[in-house]
Amino acid sequence: GKGFTVVADEIKKLATQTGDATTLVEQLISTVQQEIKQTNQNITLIDDQVKATIKNSKESMQAVSLVIDVSKTISYILNIMNEQNLAISEVRGNISEMAIKSEKNAVVSEEYSKQAILLINNITKQTDKLNRVLEDLEFSSDGLADMVAAFKVV
Repeated sequence: GKGFTVVADEIKKLATQTGDATTLVEQLISTVQQEIKQTNQNITLIDDQVKATIKNSKESMQAVSLVIDVSKTISYILNIMNEQNLAISEVRGNISEMAIKSEKNAVVSEEYSKQAILLINNITKQTDKLNRVLEDLEFSSDGLADMVAAFKVV
């Protein structure tokens, strides 16, 4: 009888230990499941952030492309302005030549000189107008250059 009681007590202890171990295993499984759930949520957040970063990168690339286009346009405008400056210089040279010729021809014909002077005045007015247009273009191109400089690439 005593041996049976000892065996029964040992079986009872083992049953209790088994129950405790089962409870511990259940707790561990529950903890692992919670950690897996949290990991999945973190992966979803990271995926969303990666997608947002890709979108922002594409938008930045588009902005850079726009800046390049604006820069090309400004270069084109500056080239046109340089060509116009050369043309204005040529016109000024021609005006000077015409003034010299009109002075020489003043002796020959007063009427011819009056007409030449009127033409020179007209050309001078046109040159002044061209100068104002160039100044406006220079101002506009400076404004465009400032706008291009304001772009920040992210």
